[in-house]
Amino acid sequence: MPELPDALSQEEAWGAFLDGLATELSQLRAAASHESQLLDLSADPWAPPANLGDMPVAFEAQARKLLNDIAQLQPVLAQQRDATAKQLRLVDAVPRDGAETAIYLDSAG
Repeated sequence: MPELPDALSQEEAWGAFLDGLATELSQLRAAASHESQLLDLSADPWAPPANLGDMPVAFEAQARKLLNDIAQLQPVLAQQRDATAKQLRLVDAVPRDGAETAIYLDSAG
């Protein structure tokens, strides 16, 4: 999340913060439907901006919608994580004989 300019009022800062979260969530939702795009997302841990203060009541509906959207996307991401873990286990299960011969693995189901 980009740093918020110091000159913004608390209300403007919260608006910018929530708009930024909405943009990131939109990118994540798009990437979740196209596996290859997930690799383009940042792997940096998320951290809230400092000194944002209490959220103004005017942003309650927007914040609740973002929380709901995140909750709906979480199972999709968990499913993709589990599928990736399964693929990694399958690759790890392929015997390696130490030769430099290429081994290709399509899928196992």
